[in-house]
Amino acid sequence: MEPFVFVVLHYLNYEDTVECVDSLLKIDDAHTRVVVVDNGSPNESGRKLEARYRAEDRVDCLLSEENLGFARGNNLGYRHARSALGAGFVCLLNNDTVIEQRDFVRRIREKYAEDPFDILGPDIVTLKGEHQNPAPVTLQDREVLRKKLRLWRVQLFLSYFAADVFLENVKKAIFPKPLIPRAPTVQWDYSREYEGVKLHGCALCFSPRYVERYEEALHPGTFMFAEEEILYQKVKREGLRTVYFPKVRVVHKEDRATDEVYNTSLKKRRFIYRNSIRSGKILLKLLEDE
Repeated sequence: MEPFVFVVLHYLNYEDTVECVDSLLKIDDAHTRVVVVDNGSPNESGRKLEARYRAEDRVDCLLSEENLGFARGNNLGYRHARSALGAGFVCLLNNDTVIEQRDFVRRIREKYAEDPFDILGPDIVTLKGEHQNPAPVTLQDREVLRKKLRLWRVQLFLSYFAADVFLENVKKAIFPKPLIPRAPTVQWDYSREYEGVKLHGCALCFSPRYVERYEEALHPGTFMFAEEEILYQKVKREGLRTVYFPKVRVVHKEDRATDEVYNTSLKKRRFIYRNSIRSGKILLKLLEDE
């Protein structure tokens, strides 16, 4: 039977990654393997993980000398799973996730045998009980994306004068409603399956027919942000099949409240603006080439 390989992208947080990997090793499937990719962590946590799992033949640890970003870091693990391990399925998994279902892999294998797909998204539930799949469709309108890019460029410029937060506060005071329209909210029934949906990036399961066709899982041009939107555009352009499959579940420990851009440091805000621009330009080109 083809291996089912989980790729866990690690950066700095040793405890989260250990909890994630240990949960995967409890899955009842003899052909389950785990690839941990240390994305250039400067705190030696990658080497600690390598030492911890050295005797575990189901776990491979890859240590990158540099931080490759989200897409390229995951692609490093994906290529190893595909070429070195002969993977059939490859599941990209954030390190701040936990899988509690021992039959997680069996359910996905059975789903694929009965109803083939290219990419599957599980039910992703946060510690607050929020469901993150199916993911909201954003940045798929060219004009909206152009406006976003202009805004990010202005914010990046103003950040060098520590004025980007001031701009945001003024904008909120003058325009209580968003200047750039948000995607309409969809009411999902999280207990039923959906097809053709956008999937959250913290848990993406690629099937044998995707793995056979593509040498990389994600677009390698981004560092962080908009990977899900770019993948969704690829799915539409190339006629791939995505499914939301609620019979498998992932617990995501992410706390959205701590990710509010304007509550972060100046250095982090600049990082967000720069990489949002980088990813946005790639997505806009894909949309214009459609």
